[in-house]
Amino acid sequence: MKNAAIEFVFVYGTLQSQFNNYWSRFLRQHSVYVSKGKCSGRLYHIAHYPGAVYDETSEKFIHGELYLTTKAPYLFQILDAYEQCTHNYPTPHEFAIKKIKVKVKYFSVEANCYLFNRDTAAFPIIESGFYFSEYQSRY
Repeated sequence: MKNAAIEFVFVYGTLQSQFNNYWSRFLRQHSVYVSKGKCSGRLYHIAHYPGAVYDETSEKFIHGELYLTTKAPYLFQILDAYEQCTHNYPTPHEFAIKKIKVKVKYFSVEANCYLFNRDTAAFPIIESGFYFSEYQSRY
């Protein structure tokens, strides 16, 4: 997963370009935007950020952005810290990076994605699957 130098990355939350924060700019500095994309699963409102649960059999979708990086080891080292899934944080981590199938306009790819790694029972589903719309309506 994180050993290859060239990797796809799928983001659905605060790393998307609409957020224009330090971390989303960092992602764009170390990767190339490919397309809007979606994956099967459910998106949850966790706090001031979302959490995605991938489910290849789901009829619901999580919408986001697909990027391609040629600096995968460096990029994931930094993003792991942002997502608090390094040895410096207690386990189980809130997020875990996994390979998932992402659909873009004309094809699908395997991409790395930070998925929510805890029980979702207490969190509301974002029915639309679009976090940015949810963020705008709440904040």
